[in-house]
Amino acid sequence: MLRLILFYLPMGASALLASLTHVIISGVLARSPHPDLTISGYALALSLSFILEQAIAPLRQTSAKYVKDQHSFREMVRMIVTIVGIIALFNALIAWTPLGRLLFHYVFGAQDSLLDATVNAYQILMFVNVFSAARSLYQGIIIQHLLTKWMTIGILIRLFVMGLMSWAMVTWNLTNDSRYGAMLFLAGMAIESAVACFEGHYLARRLPDKLPSHPIRRWKPDIFPFYMPLLYGSIVSIVIAPATNAAMNHSLDPIQAIAAFAVASNLAGLIAGFASFLHQAVLNFHEEQPRHVLALTTALSIISTALVAFLAWSPLGHIVLEKGLGIHGELLRNCTTILGVLIIRSAFYPWIDYLNGLAMYHGVNKTIAYSKFGNVILSVTILFLLVDYNPGLNGLIAGITSSVVVVFELSLSIYLFSKAVQRQTLHTIEAAL
Repeated sequence: MLRLILFYLPMGASALLASLTHVIISGVLARSPHPDLTISGYALALSLSFILEQAIAPLRQTSAKYVKDQHSFREMVRMIVTIVGIIALFNALIAWTPLGRLLFHYVFGAQDSLLDATVNAYQILMFVNVFSAARSLYQGIIIQHLLTKWMTIGILIRLFVMGLMSWAMVTWNLTNDSRYGAMLFLAGMAIESAVACFEGHYLARRLPDKLPSHPIRRWKPDIFPFYMPLLYGSIVSIVIAPATNAAMNHSLDPIQAIAAFAVASNLAGLIAGFASFLHQAVLNFHEEQPRHVLALTTALSIISTALVAFLAWSPLGHIVLEKGLGIHGELLRNCTTILGVLIIRSAFYPWIDYLNGLAMYHGVNKTIAYSKFGNVILSVTILFLLVDYNPGLNGLIAGITSSVVVVFELSLSIYLFSKAVQRQTLHTIEAAL
C-alpha cells in the first residue's frame, strides 16, 4: 500500500499545483493599464489552445500503457509526430492567416477590439502543443516506472521559473500585452516538458530493444485504436462548458448564476483534481494490488466529499470563502448552495476515473467514449429542461445537472464495461476452443 501511496501522491500534488499557473498569469495581466483587453485576449486564445490540447492529453495514458521497449517507443514517437504535425498545420492557419480572425470573431464571439490581442497571443500559444506532447510521451514512461516524484519536481520548477518571470515582467512594466501571458504559459510548459524529457529520455534509453511478450508491430493497428476512444471522449466533453453557460444565460439572474457556479465548480474541480490520476493507479497497480487501488479510490471519494461539504455547510468553510476568496453576500449564499449540490459529483467522480482505468487496463476504451457521449446528451437535455421549467434556479441549474449526470455516467460506465469484458472473455474462450 505504501508503494501505491508514494506513487499516487506526487501526481495528485502536481494536479493541484498546476492550477497555480493561471493564478500567476492572471496576476501579471491584471496589472496592465487595460486588464480587460489583455486578459480577455489571452483567455480567448488559451480557450482554443485547450480545445486542441484534448488531442494531446490522452497521449500520456497511451504512452504509460504501451511504451515498454525501444520498438514501441519509436512507434509511439511516430504516432505523436503525426498527431502534432496535423495540429501544427491547423495552428499555423489560425495564427498566420485570416482564418484565425474569422474563427475568433464568429465562433468564439470576440469583438473587433479583441481580435489583435487574441491572434497575437495565439501566435505564441500555438507552440504549447509541441511541448505538451513531449511531456505526455515522457511522463507516460515516468509513470510506468513509478517515478512520479518527477512530475511534482517538474511542476515545482515550472512554478518557480514562472514566478521569477512574472516578477520581472511586473518590475519592468511588461504587462500591457496579451502576448506576455502567452509567453509565461509557454515558458512554464517548456520547463515542465524539459524536466520530463530529462528523466524520461534516461529511462527510455534503458528499455530493452524488443520484448517478445509485447507484440507491438506498428502504431496504426496496435496503438492508435487505444488512443482514439480517449480522444473522442475528450473532444465530446468540450460541449458541456458552452452548453452550461448558454443555459445559465437564460436563467432569471444570469450574471449571478454564472459567477456563483464558476466559483463553486472551480473549487469542487480543484478538490476533484487530486483524484484525476486514479486511472494511472489502476493501470500500474491493479494487477498486483487490486484491493489497495480500491481502498485508495474509496479514500479519495470520502476526502473529496468531506472537503466540499466542509466548504458548503460549515461556518468555518464559509469563513474560508469570505476571507480567502473575498466572496460575500448573495454570491456567497448561492455559491455554498451550489457546493452543497456538487457534493454528489465529488463523491462519484473518483469512481468514474477508477472505472476508466479498468477500461484502459482491459483494453475496452470504447466504453469511455460511449459513456462520455451519454454524459453530454443527458447534460444538454437536463440543462435546457431546467431552464425551461424553472429558470429561477439560476446557478443550481448547472449544479443539479452536473450531479445528476455524474451518477448516470458512472452507472452507464459500469454497464458498458461489464458487457465489454464479458464479450472479451467470450472471444478468448472461443479462440482457445
